[in-house]
Amino acid sequence: MRWITPKVQIILSQGQEIVHFESWNADSIYFYDPAGNIVELIARHNLNNSANEVFSPASLLCVSEIGLPVPDVEEALLKLSRVGIVPWQDSNSQFAAVGDERGLIIAVKQGRIWFMSDQEEAYPHPLTIKTDVCEITLDDSKGMQVKELR
Repeated sequence: MRWITPKVQIILSQGQEIVHFESWNADSIYFYDPAGNIVELIARHNLNNSANEVFSPASLLCVSEIGLPVPDVEEALLKLSRVGIVPWQDSNSQFAAVGDERGLIIAVKQGRIWFMSDQEEAYPHPLTIKTDVCEITLDDSKGMQVKELR
């Protein structure tokens, strides 16, 4: 918090800066980037990655989650499961977290309101995500494509 608050305004949740996720054993803070995207910094307490140093940009370990708006969450889950990327926890027709705590794709129903926003609807923009096992491409003409890399 000491590192980020001079740079951005934290989005409050019920008056609190830190959002605790009991079932995910994680704490998050949210803010907007200069382009208006919601950014989440998440501390996943199940991972062995604690440090004693003062927090700095070097403390950011990875991209933990990427939001992926899709027309059909269940179809996206089917495509991802074919390359071994499966739901991590909860999934339904509106939301699915797939992967694991070291890297999650948050597949959401296109048009759904993003968490921590009261108005920002999730719509796809061209995007490519490359993992160890596949390349996921989202574009306007073909929708979501998953290409296995093994």
